[in-house]
Amino acid sequence: MYYVYDWYGDNSVRAATSTDGLAWTRFRIIGFKDNSMDPDVIQLDDGSYRIYFVNYLILSDFRSGPLSIHSAVSSDGVTWTYRGIEIQPAEPWERTWVGDPDTVEIGNGSHRMYYYGMDENDNSDIVSAVSQW
Repeated sequence: MYYVYDWYGDNSVRAATSTDGLAWTRFRIIGFKDNSMDPDVIQLDDGSYRIYFVNYLILSDFRSGPLSIHSAVSSDGVTWTYRGIEIQPAEPWERTWVGDPDTVEIGNGSHRMYYYGMDENDNSDIVSAVSQW
């Protein structure tokens, strides 16, 4: 299980394992920037993992800009390599930020990501994007 621990912590995305769904053992994951949230992990055909998460769009050396969806990859689910920004606010219905990605496989190596977009009036919509690896 990957979850958000503390918005203001050094590593907001955390992980735990369980054999019965009742007792959980936390473990440290490596490779996330501060204030990452909304993790969504998928296992790829080769057995590796890709995680999508939300963080600020970095406009300089400090945290600034709207929230955007980023990704990282891992062969073991513990050590993650940052891949970059996957979706950033661009359309009128997501001008302020995007977040809470949820990804499903739709066949032929394609995936559809559902996420929310928020406009400048704080109205939000559920939107989606398709990707193929």
